Amino acid sequence: MLTHTAEQAAYEGARRGSMPGATAKLARSAAQEELDRLGIRDATIFIQPSVITSATARLTVEVHIPLSSNAWVPPQVLRNATIKRQCSLSREYIASE
Repeated sequence: MLTHTAEQAAYEGARRGSMPGATAKLARSAAQEELDRLGIRDATIFIQPSVITSATARLTVEVHIPLSSNAWVPPQVLRNATIKRQCSLSREYIASE
């Protein structure tokens, strides 16, 4: 479940960030909304590039979920274990005529 959530959050963030006019803040918010739906705690979201411009061709969103804060196994067993997933998408452009 945590792996799927990390993958979905990365995809949703990348999808939102790939749209014309998007910002890294909007991409991060979309990823965070997915994590919040399942109550994922202490996740970290990385957006590359950190500033999206009209010249940005590709966007990558990476999500890290610490198992010590989110798994059903005692934290001693999962010391420093993290699920990491990322999604990279090409940016969408509006064709001018």
